[in-house]
Amino acid sequence: MGALNRQGDITPMGHCLAMLPLEPRLSQTILLSCLFRCGDPMITMAAASCFREPWIQHDTRRMSYQHKQLCGNKHSDHIAMLNAYNQWEAVAAEEDKEKEQRYCDRNSMSSMTLQMIHSAKNQLVNLVLKMGFPEECLAPVEINVDGRDRNLDIMTAMLAAGLYPNICIHHEKRKLWVSETQQALMHKSSVNCTNGNYIFPSPYFAYGEKIKTKVIAAKTTTMVSPLHLIMFGSSSVIAHGDFVMLDEWIPIDMPGQSASLICGLRKALESLLMRVTVDPQIAAYPSGLDSDILEAVYALSDPRAGKFYEDTKRTSDHYGGYTGPPPSRPLPSSRGAPPFRGGAPQFRGGRGGLPKRPGLPSRPGGDFGGGRGGRGWFKRGGIGGRGGFNRRGGY
Repeated sequence: MGALNRQGDITPMGHCLAMLPLEPRLSQTILLSCLFRCGDPMITMAAASCFREPWIQHDTRRMSYQHKQLCGNKHSDHIAMLNAYNQWEAVAAEEDKEKEQRYCDRNSMSSMTLQMIHSAKNQLVNLVLKMGFPEECLAPVEINVDGRDRNLDIMTAMLAAGLYPNICIHHEKRKLWVSETQQALMHKSSVNCTNGNYIFPSPYFAYGEKIKTKVIAAKTTTMVSPLHLIMFGSSSVIAHGDFVMLDEWIPIDMPGQSASLICGLRKALESLLMRVTVDPQIAAYPSGLDSDILEAVYALSDPRAGKFYEDTKRTSDHYGGYTGPPPSRPLPSSRGAPPFRGGAPQFRGGRGGLPKRPGLPSRPGGDFGGGRGGRGWFKRGGIGGRGGFNRRGGY
């Protein structure tokens, strides 16, 4: 992350990360968002992740249709939360407590939770300004959840960095792969929870945390594209002919040469971010090569980039993946093996296991609900580390 140099001394990046009472990766995502002038909405999502959801559920743990509509067509709990906060903030800014409470009651939201998010957000904004970042980078941003919005596209891509390594792959209905061998469910409180055979435009999701009750469930999910993962949501990218493997378990149908170019862009962006932590004023008006780097990242953050969504087949079985016989060994170990393409899958795992996900490594069977879930990036009930937030305040 660049927080320490080779001698073990703290760098300007490390000083910036230490000032924010968040997980380091999420803190770095906030700094990165300032480069794209999306600091305000990214800070809102970061602050919201530190508290429980503001939704008030009635007689069910699932989100209501009204709440699901807040994310539009973005398939994201984080964007739904951002949209809900923005709407509440516009009402609360009128300083009419009765009107604010009526709005929360009508939309089944917790006014207290929204006020805590607001207070935490203000504290984060003040900390980022103290680092020297210009106010232009933290200006409010209008979002469009129902149509094309390149600001939401870049924020979705950066969430893959902020939530990494919490990446999962949708299989069918609520079923997910959270690692090469571990299975999980989409949490019932997610906007992406469905018991139908809905096929998402992309099977890849970033999630906030795993929760174990009777089964393991991934909570607070956001759909990301393959290019988002290569740019922000992976620590290793290994080429195998005309496909690449991310972190030795996530296959992406892309030539290795194309992936290497994106990795080069990622290095250039990291270098730019390191320079910004030394002189934050660079973020206000990037020019020349710096501007070209940002525009390239914008272009690749578009969900349609690379045409990964163009040929999506909306069936109950697959995303247009492999139909042939099962591989003799899992893909991560099949060095040099070609990617799999074709129609519907023709084999399944052992008793109790999930069906094999087309285009993914073969999975061993096993009873659903596996072992203890790993610790997510976010802590519920408050912000931990480095003093946390002062919850007093708000409107």
